[in-house]
Amino acid sequence: MVERIVQARERIYNPLNETDIKEARRALKQIEYEFIRSATRQSVDFSALYWLGQIDYTIAESYLIAGDKKNAMRFFESALRHNRRVVKKKSDSSEAHRMVGECIGRLIPLKGWLFAATSAKQAVTAIETAIDLDTENGLAYVTLSTYHLFAPPLFGGSLEKAIASLEQALTRTLTRHGEFLSHFWMAYALSQKGERKQAERYLSCALSIYPHNQQALMLLNHLKGE
Repeated sequence: MVERIVQARERIYNPLNETDIKEARRALKQIEYEFIRSATRQSVDFSALYWLGQIDYTIAESYLIAGDKKNAMRFFESALRHNRRVVKKKSDSSEAHRMVGECIGRLIPLKGWLFAATSAKQAVTAIETAIDLDTENGLAYVTLSTYHLFAPPLFGGSLEKAIASLEQALTRTLTRHGEFLSHFWMAYALSQKGERKQAERYLSCALSIYPHNQQALMLLNHLKGE
């Protein structure tokens, strides 16, 4: 089942066309249904909750790519609930803490200033806890970087801090997906800093992993002035 989730995520991040994204989202919802159905017959352990959170997070991403902010927010909120339950069941899970911070960070630009004011500190605390629990968790540094990239300066947003976190991520062992995220966000951060040549170098690495990623291709066009 985990392999099916990873395959669906790859179709969303590296789609050949819009149908790919819709079919991957449909597949994830089917997997989620199977998870929930099995949960009625047995207790749900922290691993199942974690993967339910991953499913909802990825569905949220697919809606965000499609420009559907309402459904993206709904599934990010669901992913956040699942991962908060994981933290309660297994407080030493670095990944669960990371995902709590990740989901809050993704919700801040969708829900606005009031949510940021009440939740920004929770996001940072969760991400820092993830790093404290596992200093080799490269994705935790990526999550910290995206928080710094998109949070308002009043709540800790900082381009320099984002780049520093990504430098830390790139020294860790990452999955293929993690390699894409770290290189893409470094390219994005450097483009915001005006360092186009450096940004193109990192973006080239990202596109070698997901050559059809829509965000990466849009950034490439921007860097080339198209």
